[in-house]
Amino acid sequence: MQYLVTTFDNGNIDWSLHSELLRREALHVWGLYMQGVIRNIWFTEGMDALLILETGEQGLAKAILNEFPLVKAGCIKYTLTRLLPYSGWERLFEEPQGKDAGK
Repeated sequence: MQYLVTTFDNGNIDWSLHSELLRREALHVWGLYMQGVIRNIWFTEGMDALLILETGEQGLAKAILNEFPLVKAGCIKYTLTRLLPYSGWERLFEEPQGKDAGK
């Protein structure tokens, strides 16, 4: 399963005071990326992170996220959204119904 993860910091954090923690975070993210658990990662203009995480059940996804150094240190929180396959393609192959049928 894939999940959209949005991270955000816990307020007014002076990130310049956390260089070693940020380095550990980057190393942790790199390891998960190399394992194929993190499929993509971006920063927003506001410097929040967006990740596509691929793993089994939602509980496992949360357990993985809770091991991030910035989460463990209480510097960031996250939201986790399960992504479902797009089913709209089916509409291309259905018979038209309703007032637009036959046009």
